[in-house]
Amino acid sequence: MKTIHALAVALALNSTGIYAAEPESVAVKEMAAILIDFDHNPTSSGKMTLQNIAKDPATSAHEKTIATALLNVEHKATGSDKTRLKGIIDDPSASPQTKELAGIIYNLNHHPTASEKKSLSMLLGK
Repeated sequence: MKTIHALAVALALNSTGIYAAEPESVAVKEMAAILIDFDHNPTSSGKMTLQNIAKDPATSAHEKTIATALLNVEHKATGSDKTRLKGIIDDPSASPQTKELAGIIYNLNHHPTASEKKSLSMLLGK
């Protein structure tokens, strides 16, 4: 039985390590869209979107933490936000998509790297 479960999990993974079978939330896609063109800090419209994500009762706690951290970015994530993002990265119950976003913001230095932009594109379904 464990072999069948492991095989099913392996088949669900795509080449980026993100579960292909797991649906991405609207909040994840909105944050990925903000990050893909991110440069130093969120735009005015990006800030409004992030504030709405953080207030939405349908948004998960992890997504709210990520949205708040991204709102607070000025070139880099704050120290306290990095601590919370690291908690998401290390949380086995966090979705691969939220871990990916948390990791990108955790490592952010003015803008995402080319590799991170590829990951963001995949989160957007591109």
